[in-house]
Amino acid sequence: MPQITLNIPSEKLELLKEVSDAMGLESEELNLISTSPDWHQQVLNERLEKFKSGHSKLHNWEDFEKD
Repeated sequence: MPQITLNIPSEKLELLKEVSDAMGLESEELNLISTSPDWHQQVLNERLEKFKSGHSKLHNWEDFEKD
């Protein structure tokens, strides 16, 4: 099966999904990968490790709004 790589602005991604659905493409046929900068993944990894080690905890949105 042919493969195509596209650089799509985030504001157009939903449109692409709608078009692919209308064409009857299956998820394996439309492999959309969202990429982010390496530094962003590093920050996420650091935060996850802090949470796993007990040095950080989760807060729900309602409590955040109260504070």
